[in-house]
Amino acid sequence: MFMWHDTQWMWLGMLLFLAFVALFVFYVVKDRSAAEMPRRSATDVLDERYARGEISGEEYSERRETLQHRAS
Repeated sequence: MFMWHDTQWMWLGMLLFLAFVALFVFYVVKDRSAAEMPRRSATDVLDERYARGEISGEEYSERRETLQHRAS
């Protein structure tokens, strides 16, 4: 009877340990991949949207002016 009880806790402990190791590896890989991605500025995104034709020239000029005023 005592052996089954001890074995049951051993399996539970092993599963918890493996879960913690898996979570640790997941967070390390996630943080590393996020750090490697370059951040684009708002102006770069605006330029790309205008180049793809998603916004008009007038809207582009207004938004660019807004961004320049916020930066200064």
